[in-house]
Amino acid sequence: MIDKKRTDRPIKILQFGEGNFLRAFVDYMVDVANEKKCFDGNIQIIKPIPHGSIEALQKQNCVYTVLLRGKQDGEVYIEKRTITSISGATDVYASYDIYALFAKSPDLRFIVSNTTEAGIVYDDTDDINLHPPKSFPGKLTRFLYERYEHFAGAMDKGLIILPVELIEKNGQVLNDCCNRLAKKWELPEDFINWLNLANTFCNTLVDRIVTGFPTDEAETLKEELGWDDELIVAGEPFALWVIESNNPDVAEEFPLDKAGLPVVFTENLQPYRERKVRLLNGTHTACVLAAYLSGLDTVGQMMEDRTLRTFVEKIAYGELSPMVPLPGDEVKAFADSVLERFENPFIKHNLLSISLNSVSKFKVRVLPTILETYSKTGTLPNLLCFSLAALLEFYSSGERTGQTYDVIDDANVLEFFADSRELPVAQLVHAFLSKSEFWGEDLTKVSNMVEFVSNALQSIRANGMRKAVEIAIPSSLVRINPNDNVAVAVSSITKGEQFTIDDIALTAGSDVDFGHKIALFDISKGAEIIKYGYPIGFATADIKIGEHVHSHNLATGLSDFLSYEYKPKQKILKPKSPDVFLGFRRKSGKVGIRNEIWIIPTVGCINSISDVVAKKAQTLIGGSVDGVHFFPHPYGCSQLGEDHENTKKAICGLINHPNAGGVLVLGLGCENNGIDGIKEMLGSFDESRVKFLMCQDSEDEILDALSLVGDLVKTAKDDFREEVPSSELIVGLKCGGSDGLSGITANPLAGMFSDRLIAEGGSTILTEVPEMFGAETILMNRCINEDVFAKTVSLINNFKDYFIKHNQPIYENPSPGNKDGGITTLEEKSLGCTQKCGSAPVVDVLSYGEALHTKGLNLLESPGNDLVAATALAVSGAHIILFTTGRGTPFGSPVPTVKISSNSALAQRKKNWIDIDAGKLVQSISAEDISDRFYDYIINLASGDVRSLTEDFGIKDFTIFKSGITL
Repeated sequence: MIDKKRTDRPIKILQFGEGNFLRAFVDYMVDVANEKKCFDGNIQIIKPIPHGSIEALQKQNCVYTVLLRGKQDGEVYIEKRTITSISGATDVYASYDIYALFAKSPDLRFIVSNTTEAGIVYDDTDDINLHPPKSFPGKLTRFLYERYEHFAGAMDKGLIILPVELIEKNGQVLNDCCNRLAKKWELPEDFINWLNLANTFCNTLVDRIVTGFPTDEAETLKEELGWDDELIVAGEPFALWVIESNNPDVAEEFPLDKAGLPVVFTENLQPYRERKVRLLNGTHTACVLAAYLSGLDTVGQMMEDRTLRTFVEKIAYGELSPMVPLPGDEVKAFADSVLERFENPFIKHNLLSISLNSVSKFKVRVLPTILETYSKTGTLPNLLCFSLAALLEFYSSGERTGQTYDVIDDANVLEFFADSRELPVAQLVHAFLSKSEFWGEDLTKVSNMVEFVSNALQSIRANGMRKAVEIAIPSSLVRINPNDNVAVAVSSITKGEQFTIDDIALTAGSDVDFGHKIALFDISKGAEIIKYGYPIGFATADIKIGEHVHSHNLATGLSDFLSYEYKPKQKILKPKSPDVFLGFRRKSGKVGIRNEIWIIPTVGCINSISDVVAKKAQTLIGGSVDGVHFFPHPYGCSQLGEDHENTKKAICGLINHPNAGGVLVLGLGCENNGIDGIKEMLGSFDESRVKFLMCQDSEDEILDALSLVGDLVKTAKDDFREEVPSSELIVGLKCGGSDGLSGITANPLAGMFSDRLIAEGGSTILTEVPEMFGAETILMNRCINEDVFAKTVSLINNFKDYFIKHNQPIYENPSPGNKDGGITTLEEKSLGCTQKCGSAPVVDVLSYGEALHTKGLNLLESPGNDLVAATALAVSGAHIILFTTGRGTPFGSPVPTVKISSNSALAQRKKNWIDIDAGKLVQSISAEDISDRFYDYIINLASGDVRSLTEDFGIKDFTIFKSGITL
């Protein structure tokens, strides 16, 4: 026996309950805090119910061992701790008077309880005159009343009450029960006020698996401890105690967190509850049925199985974590701990035991994440939908490898499957998802959910569960083309991770960030690195299979000028059913998708005047006019030659743009880009839609400008949308801040859209010529004839010559941001960039400022700079610009600019920038489904039913291409 040495600590905590959880959780934490001098107080245990026993505790002077075993920080962790912070244990039924004395103790500060979920209930039959009252709330109410009377209602003698029962808002529920009993017992109103004002009832959330007395190891452990401990209690190392209170005294008086213990004080524990329910309980529920039907029996086996572990990780990190309302690093740390808990070799969790009542568990733990993901992203989480299919298979089959198993759930659930298990897959899924009594709503109304779950269930039945899981798991590596000798990481890879891709087994030689490349074979120094099926450079060192491939071992293979040969390779596009959008048909025959009034200065000197006019003109907006916008720029004077012409072209392109229902051109009067020159280049125009004002000739240019804007609004406000074939739509294609996923997700999505639009007779424009270098031959061979081929060759070589004339390297690309995202060489960047234009034939090449006149895929002369290139696309007639990005940028253009992220992390982080998340293309979500949704989105955008984020924020940048000197 160990002597008790606790006499110098006051009893500060009265603990209702003596069970394993309290002893391995609360009492353990208090003991640690006492040892570390962060707390100075002991616990008095109260046996709160008639049955049960505290004799063993009394026999051992309340000294016992807590044995914590499991995984922590990747290593096996074992801790044996002797608990010496319990002063005694009292049976409230046998020794009520002793129990009641604690109500009079000035040292007492805390009440802790764990009386089970059934313990905190209001009992209308309870009686204050009983010794003790029957219920725990009754006992506590009488105890607090006796304390109130003894200390004459002193406000500083209230207690901090910390129930750890596993019910939501446990402190609030307990407080409500005490108030109801106080009123029923007709206790003084002053006491009720004291009850609520002097005492702090805290809601708490607790988490630790406690398995109790380790019977199978008892004798061995007693030998190791050196004494006969009959109260050893075993548990896992992980613990969490979240205490919710807006009373700062709680954290000050009970500073367990200062002892390094996992205790969180917060004014709102709901996010922590969601984290636990979604990540811990949700991962369990989402994974165990698939694991069981894959032939496994325990959670530990599930974590040792390579396929199922990957399934667990993808669900926990990829689908559940993003919807937890806490900072990402906290969520990641908690997800890490969940997987370590699942790996615990000392706890055998049987999968069949966890399968109990899986339908109701799925509703509470997993379904909210599915619905929130759909609400926020417009798509369904693939693996969570698969897990729902696994649930269907588990309940409808009842058999694994010829052996039956028991399915335990509510009677109505079992009746449903008894009646429906023989239905065809689609009917079974529809019937199951439509059961509002199971889900709280009809899930068949969630777009594509029936299809997602049906496809998964078909796969399970066709392939078996294990193979179906393998098919469903999105790979961390993507080999874009069968000829590639590198793959791309679509999620971050850790050194030592093992993969099989196209029957190639490899182990990652180092950590590899998502978007970066990894070698699929041994590659010799000097050999070509192949991605997209084309060389992206050569190896500067020998590269082993599984090694990271980037700037340290890969260099460009491009040279300055090349000889090109026309080798036609064109694809015939098959149109889907023709589509229409609602647009504004202009007198010129062109169609606009917006009906805006544009104010365009001829020279930068009057930008501020244009700004003032645009702001004041907002009050004039009416009818179908979408807004009044101005387009500042620094040019229009001190320019010569080509720069002067480019400025005029850009301004005339906007004047003629059909998205403008009216245009006011503001001139200064002394600039070399004068209004007369603009009119000469413009040619004929609709004088009711285009107005000019020379500011130096006006006595009050602001008043006169507003009058002209008013006239334009009057003309445009009655314009109306009408059905227009999609063949009238012109869409610009641009990328910026690309990463290693851009050529796999966002750019191909834009390419699928481009092909579909062109197949329906519409047009797209591809620009940023320097980012065609290295992939230009692909575009050249797609030219419809030799004339267009020759124009494409000139486009490429003229831009190379432009670099040389300015003494700049042609291949000073990719940018630092591109390289951080995994792009190494210009060839690689260009091959990814050209994915944006799909596979359509190239029908024409446009010079800077030239309007599109041939329907189909056009190439446009412009540099890669985002603002310059986007402006050039608008000037050439693009109604909308699709801007793909892996890094993100907030800029806009004169026309709606749709930002498409290559990775989901960017879309989640920059919700004010990103309109479309193309990162879903690497999450085993149907590319056709995402492409169809995206096409519908653009049609709705063109029809004015939705707006891009750049429109919502009023971002309309206008940047003119300048190549020469400024006077």
